[in-house]
Amino acid sequence: MKWAGGARRHPPSVCSEPCRAGHFKSTRGQEACCWACIKCAEYEILANERTCSACANGSYPDVNQTTCVPIAVQHMTFGHPWAILLVAVSTTGILMVLFVVAVFVKYNRTPVIMASGRELCYMLQGGLLACYLMTFVMVAKPGPVTCTLLRMGLGLSLSICYAAIFTKTNRISRIFNRGIKAMVKRPSYTSPRSQVVICLCLVSVQALIAITWVGMDFPGTVLIYPDRRTVILQCKSTNLAVALSLLYNMILIVLCTVYAFKTRRIPANFNEAKYIAFTMYSTCIVWLAFIPIYFGMDKSDYRIQITALCVCVSISATAALTCLFGPRVYIVLLQPHKNVRQASKSSRDSTGMSGRALFSRAIAKSYHSTNANGVATPSAASLAVYMAVLKKDPAVATDSDCADTSEAEADGDPDQETTRMTTWEKSNRKDPDATDAEVDSDLEKETSWIVWDKSDSREPQSEL
Repeated sequence: MKWAGGARRHPPSVCSEPCRAGHFKSTRGQEACCWACIKCAEYEILANERTCSACANGSYPDVNQTTCVPIAVQHMTFGHPWAILLVAVSTTGILMVLFVVAVFVKYNRTPVIMASGRELCYMLQGGLLACYLMTFVMVAKPGPVTCTLLRMGLGLSLSICYAAIFTKTNRISRIFNRGIKAMVKRPSYTSPRSQVVICLCLVSVQALIAITWVGMDFPGTVLIYPDRRTVILQCKSTNLAVALSLLYNMILIVLCTVYAFKTRRIPANFNEAKYIAFTMYSTCIVWLAFIPIYFGMDKSDYRIQITALCVCVSISATAALTCLFGPRVYIVLLQPHKNVRQASKSSRDSTGMSGRALFSRAIAKSYHSTNANGVATPSAASLAVYMAVLKKDPAVATDSDCADTSEAEADGDPDQETTRMTTWEKSNRKDPDATDAEVDSDLEKETSWIVWDKSDSREPQSEL
């Protein structure tokens, strides 16, 4: 028997064919024996012949859409190419910091290291080491421990670095930008101990911010679902919270940059100021580029966010490490002939006179500047001192001199200023064998008419 269409088998005598896998039966008002096969949605599985059910977040249907399969959770791993590069950079930075620390420890008592302000340098090196270590925390799998370390460590490591730099630049600014006042009365809180205390106080502010943040919102992990097929494991935080935690460090960076700009024209032999300025300028550029990249990315771009943060921190640390410590390490290791005390040279002008002697002689010469009544004018004395000391640039407070003063205060050493005199000085002094200190004493007696209250910042008064 032949059927219509030439078929040799009889046609099926059913209203509808059985549905394939992943399809459910829909009668649509028809008889129960007749249905239409409709495919379940992409994220649904076949619950029974007539209904589909959606898989929960974090799972996805299998090929036949019969069961929900857990989705692999994504997070940054050490095996990712970007992570390998970040870890390599951080490891190199850690080795560089340890090398610098070893050089500073070995040559701790040499003039170049002493002139660097060793206490703040060691604190800065610790902050740089912590910055490089933060890369390992950010690349590691998020968890309670790593999230706590990230929340506490990132802000603290940055604050240690920039608090130390801020303390340095503030000290330089107060020494050099006070003009003639700095030569008569030494600025307060410039000793090594004071500098360390100031730096620790600045760091404690960031520590308080981090502790408050942890107390209000305990660190943990959270699963992010950018779409139905993606699950990302991240530390529990918001962009606003991250921005607020970094705000204090941004303030420190701005202040450091301002002070670096203010001290850009100090005496040329105080080389550290220009290196600090370059460090802060590069840091500002890096962070200005980082902010839109990090906060402008979607949560699904977690690799870009982590990479941007690691790169920003590493570049900032590398800039500070190379600019602030590179020149000193270079002199100590490759140019040891320059690693000598420069106080006797840097504190003398072209005539061979020390800064202290110039100061006293300028005061003495100003005695001959009188007004109409024959009374010496204090402004003339001030102008003479300014012209003789500042314009001649005898480096009254160079980096080496500041370090020598700090060492003398800290260790109780006597005045280390040399008493060697040039032939010119000996031929023009009443007593050729007199030392600078004796000449200064004589000049002070000659200028006893000047009354200058060191606790008063006003113009010195003349005694009639």
